[in-house]
Amino acid sequence: MSSVPPPVLYPVKETGQLISVWDIVQIFRRYLWVIGSSTVLMVMFGVFYSSRLPPVYMATTSLELKQDDSKIISIDSLYSIGGDSSYLRTQYEIMKSRTVLEKVVRQLDLIARPEFNWTLRPEKESLLNWRKWLGLPPEPEYIPTREALIFDATSVLQGMVTVSPVPDTQIAKISVNSTNKALSPLLANAIARAYIDTWLDSRLTASADNTQWLQGRLNDLGASLDQAEKNLQAYREKENLINLDSELALAKSELEALTHSLAQVKEALAQNRSIYREITSSGAKTVEEYSVLPSVLKDPLLRTLKEQESTSQRKVDELSKRYGPKHPDMIKAITELKSAERHIRLQTMKIVEGIEKQYEVTLANEKALSETLQATRERVQAISRKQYRLSELEREVKSKESLHNRFLTRIGENKATSDFKNTNARVIDSAYEPYYPVKPKKKLIIIMMGMAGLLLSTGIVFLLEMLNNTVRTVREIGEKLKLPVSGRLPYVKRKRKDTKLPQQLFCNKHQLYSEAIRTLRTQISLKHEKGVAVIAVTSAQAGEGRTATAASMAKAFGLLGKTLVIDGNLRQPGHTLNTLLKAENPENSLAAILQGAQEPVGVPTETQGVRLIPSGGSIDQAQELLAAPVFVDILRQLEKNYDTIIIDCPPLSGTSDAQHIICHCNTVLYVVEAGKVPAPELIDGGVDILKTGKQITGVVLNKATL
Repeated sequence: MSSVPPPVLYPVKETGQLISVWDIVQIFRRYLWVIGSSTVLMVMFGVFYSSRLPPVYMATTSLELKQDDSKIISIDSLYSIGGDSSYLRTQYEIMKSRTVLEKVVRQLDLIARPEFNWTLRPEKESLLNWRKWLGLPPEPEYIPTREALIFDATSVLQGMVTVSPVPDTQIAKISVNSTNKALSPLLANAIARAYIDTWLDSRLTASADNTQWLQGRLNDLGASLDQAEKNLQAYREKENLINLDSELALAKSELEALTHSLAQVKEALAQNRSIYREITSSGAKTVEEYSVLPSVLKDPLLRTLKEQESTSQRKVDELSKRYGPKHPDMIKAITELKSAERHIRLQTMKIVEGIEKQYEVTLANEKALSETLQATRERVQAISRKQYRLSELEREVKSKESLHNRFLTRIGENKATSDFKNTNARVIDSAYEPYYPVKPKKKLIIIMMGMAGLLLSTGIVFLLEMLNNTVRTVREIGEKLKLPVSGRLPYVKRKRKDTKLPQQLFCNKHQLYSEAIRTLRTQISLKHEKGVAVIAVTSAQAGEGRTATAASMAKAFGLLGKTLVIDGNLRQPGHTLNTLLKAENPENSLAAILQGAQEPVGVPTETQGVRLIPSGGSIDQAQELLAAPVFVDILRQLEKNYDTIIIDCPPLSGTSDAQHIICHCNTVLYVVEAGKVPAPELIDGGVDILKTGKQITGVVLNKATL
């Protein structure tokens, strides 16, 4: 036997793709009977349930709603309605209110009807009457009052009433659902009338309350108006106000004139300050020094005196050339010159002193005007404050007087219109007795129950699929087990006690199964063209079709050459292989051969070319016998006489018997029934096989859905 690990026959590439449409179709095919039966059951329940429901009739009354524009006083922010939509929604709720419906209950005396009064209904004996079981006296009978019955009847009526608006209109429809065909229109019309009456009652009550409230507010406003007028008069007397506007105008005129004068004085002061600073900063102390200053030279009189001095000086110079100093003309000319010089000195000092005095006078004028202007400004501000306070008091008087007059007018209007009855709604269409029931909608109920059954069963199926960790397809073997696949055997429908599967293997009835076995036989034959194929057939758990697969393969290999089948399950021996292969003498067994009681000769079967060695009786030392060298010697001896040896090994879980057999085989087939064993247990079985040092030739997916 070769110890080289066999190659992967059909390697499966692991993919991480999501569930495909084909997978969904396969799930539906696999659970079609569950989904179908659940849907049918729900449809049947829907038929039964809808047939038990009583017919419900609906009567409808149409009302046109008109928004109430009346207000207590003509102040929009006080009693205005917050929009048409909110007003209409409010009216819809009022129509369904207990106040309106209770009027209907009292007017129609609905508590005299069993559907509204539970005390008039026939009593049903409760199955949970524990007091009767214990032999205790019954509880005292509860007798409700009339008001309690009316309250309960109103609650019942509320559940029967529906108010629905007509879009983009002010029309409301009052609908009543009842099992009594004649009662539903009676109730709908009564609710409409009760709503209109309730509105009229509330309006009359509100009008009386409003008049009383307005009268109280009018008295308060009158007292407040009197107080405001007293405050205004007291302020006028306190401030001695006669014509405040004239005083303010005069003060503003004075303020404007003073402002203009102060601007002129400030301009002159700036000029004088400049001239004064020129004189003081020049450092001049004598008349000659002062006379050369530009501000002094600007004086016209001084310029005239300067010209006279110049003329006298020229005259003296001319006379001095002709006359001596004592000549009368010379003396006269010198006298005139000295007189001119004296006048110049006097005028210069007068100019300097005038500049200083002019600066001081201008400075004093500027200070006086500033003080006067500030006093005038303060007086204007004081008059303005008085005028503001006076205007405030006058506005308060006018406001309270206006509000007082409006309240007085509204009281007169309320008294004049208190007896005028104007409703906010009118009946457009009265309800009539319906011809056909609106409920139950049996077709819709049946369809919805069918859809619910379909969706519920589909959801449960997909949830089970998500929780299912078994292997059902070849792709899942590659993804979950990471093992190669040798073959896929389709599910064959047969009776539980049908033992003719290997005999009918190649008939037309099981053609797909036959082709799958032939394909598996071909793959193994190609691997062992020059040697004997010793094939170990095992599985993770019992009942996965391991023995049937071994028998079918024996039938297939028997058509090509001498084939031996060995039942290797010594702990729980059965007659499955004996029955499937129709062995002639089942007494010859593997247990007897291993114990030396018999020779290792296969028992003939009805299948041509196939012999069988059954397991024999139950043996406690099964593991020791399979691990003994005699088992290896028997296999070597049998290899000389057969072309193919197939060993039906016990399952891997629970014992290590299968491992002792596998380690002496050159081909290991791992049978996995689709959808039976969880993937972790299958992986554990594969690990047990690998511990023997042998590679798994391939997984045989049994009972696969094609």
